[in-house]
Amino acid sequence: MIRLVVIVIFFATSVFHVKSSDSLFTKGISEMALENYREALEYFQKDVEANPNFSSFYNLGVAAGNVEDWFMAKWAFESALKLNPFHHDTKHNAELATRQLSPNIEWTHPYKWTNRIFLGVGIHFWLMLGFISSAFLGLYVFAKVSKKDIEPEKMEWLKRFSVIFGVILIIALIGTYKVNQHFSSIRYGVPKSADIPTFVSPNGVELDVSFPIGTRLDVEKLKTTKEWVYVKYNKNEGFWVKAESIYLY
Repeated sequence: MIRLVVIVIFFATSVFHVKSSDSLFTKGISEMALENYREALEYFQKDVEANPNFSSFYNLGVAAGNVEDWFMAKWAFESALKLNPFHHDTKHNAELATRQLSPNIEWTHPYKWTNRIFLGVGIHFWLMLGFISSAFLGLYVFAKVSKKDIEPEKMEWLKRFSVIFGVILIIALIGTYKVNQHFSSIRYGVPKSADIPTFVSPNGVELDVSFPIGTRLDVEKLKTTKEWVYVKYNKNEGFWVKAESIYLY
């Protein structure tokens, strides 16, 4: 039943990602159609490394789920949610992958609903909103400074609208900042296995830290070499892990 649901979702989603016939994505789709899931997984892995996009992450999760690599599947679906946080089927599959890893973990969306609203409309909307509000404010300032012969009543209306567009500009700037931060930062990690080693410091003493299988770790910082990652579980005291032992997004 799990495989059937995922395959139906995979076919529904793949039509949104069109590439050339010899692309990694297309090869992955071809292998998926033949139920060669390990081969498809390899193609989608290479594709998300070369060209991170929603459809490739989504189908990587499908392939990983079909070979029962639920750690990779969880990471792939949640990486897809980073690009499209409202996609219902992706949320369903991320929850499914988490439940396969640990039935006791209640899956939650990686991103707060407020951030999802800013992300849902996209960066182009916020940039356009900022441009329009800036243009109106510029018009008001020009009219005020140049002391054009404008009727007092019209000037009063310009003043009122300038306040409204000033607020809109602030919201647009916040939206642009949030979207930019969202896509330019790494916030979470999914362990690649049930027992990844943890350390008190990079190359330091190994710790005896346990956390539920399938948990999502908060990434606090990366070393400049990107070989080590400092993470926290459930907002508790953090620890270091090797970057090679964790999927990041």
